[in-house]
Amino acid sequence: MENTVLIIGNSNHTLMYSASLRGYGYALTEMRAFDAALDWLATDQQPDCIIIDMRGQAAATCDFVGQVREAGLTTRIIVIGTTSQLNGVDITLPATLEATDLIDVLRYELKIA
Repeated sequence: MENTVLIIGNSNHTLMYSASLRGYGYALTEMRAFDAALDWLATDQQPDCIIIDMRGQAAATCDFVGQVREAGLTTRIIVIGTTSQLNGVDITLPATLEATDLIDVLRYELKIA
């Protein structure tokens, strides 16, 4: 069974992460906006992990994560673009992250392989 990942973002980096995740066999759902992601999650979807590329969207990211947690979803959440710990987020990663480093985090830290 494929591991499912919801990836949210609209930068060129997000496209790079998506391509790498697909290459490693992850089943992806890609969203460019938080509202669309919330609508998708409301259809009883629960991916193994949510990856958020938050470049320039700190307040919206925090709001989205809060809504996900309030809905009772226990999905692991990774936020790329900050090294500060955010409430409800499992792992934060710097904006300079390479795609292979993201794969390593999924495989070795979150055990989503």
